[in-house]
Amino acid sequence: NHEEIIQFNGFLSLLAGINVTNNCFVYPYPVTASSTDFSNPSSAVDWDYDSYAYTWFPGSMMFDFSGSSIPLINSYRIWPYDYLSRSPSSFSIEGSVSTDDSWNMILSPSNVGYISYEWKQFDLVSLPHRYPLLRFTIHSSYGGNRFELNELQFLVCNRPSVSSIEYPETEYSFYKDYEQISISPIQYGYSDCSIQPSLPDGMSIDPNTCIISGVSHSLGSQQYTVTSTMVTPPIQSILNLTFIQCSGSVYRTQMIIRYGYDQITIRDTSNESILYQIQPGHSQGSSGFETHYLCITVDRFDVTFTYQAVSIIHYQMYFLLPDGEQEMVVKGRYDGYQGNVHNVYVRRPSINHSEQWYYK
Repeated sequence: NHEEIIQFNGFLSLLAGINVTNNCFVYPYPVTASSTDFSNPSSAVDWDYDSYAYTWFPGSMMFDFSGSSIPLINSYRIWPYDYLSRSPSSFSIEGSVSTDDSWNMILSPSNVGYISYEWKQFDLVSLPHRYPLLRFTIHSSYGGNRFELNELQFLVCNRPSVSSIEYPETEYSFYKDYEQISISPIQYGYSDCSIQPSLPDGMSIDPNTCIISGVSHSLGSQQYTVTSTMVTPPIQSILNLTFIQCSGSVYRTQMIIRYGYDQITIRDTSNESILYQIQPGHSQGSSGFETHYLCITVDRFDVTFTYQAVSIIHYQMYFLLPDGEQEMVVKGRYDGYQGNVHNVYVRRPSINHSEQWYYK
């Protein structure tokens, strides 16, 4: 029957944010997960980083919020652990009021990037309907045939109304005729989108998402105004897009890097000058396949992989021709457990379109 007064320095906060910059809190009550496609669907919402739901083909799982109150979820986040190639690169989240009713699209990201052991958060630009049922569908992963979901959490966020369309950058530069472009807003849920002036031939804007995509067939630099009339007054964003001509050959590199402690260098073999380099401590590659476009003007170059920690790299390099044609010139899997340096020497791997050439 002991009693005493306990004093402490603290406070109660209603719906406190995760941190000072992320004013969202995780829905704290149990969520019922079910699926005929995924094994162990409950592992996706069990607050355990190590356990996961998995499937060998694209599939769905349903989440039921059957408590006394239904949360108004306006953000989601996924914990990818370190098997980034198995995390969903493309997925969708839909809501419904009952299993007999129709499903309404809430969120549909593609080409999603992750960093090992870090949450990836997906924020909605406006408040959705309060759905008691959510359906999560994985469409693809970078690994191709294995899909894992370690942890999916549902967030309720206090954010001010949007006053502009926010993109990752305000200025972009791309190679004419070669570079596949996809510029997406940071938040999801924009609609009623348009752009002025008109984009170059080969490019377009999705009116339902404000995503700019395509391949430009024109040179030049232009300032564009993206407008969404989903709210009143309309919201806008200013983007500067530049399309340049490569004087040599255009290559596309794709890579998966398990950790960010490696260095990738492409050198001109004739004089050892560096044409392109990813420094140690980078985050490139952590998204599954990270893509870069390079303009290389020399005939001979070498690709070097140097390890500063145990790591695994999957690397591919393609020579590009107009109209989507490509040829792979480098492909490899490099394992840092070997503790060595890997080199690939490339000798005149490509002949540009319209370039004069001879047999000898």
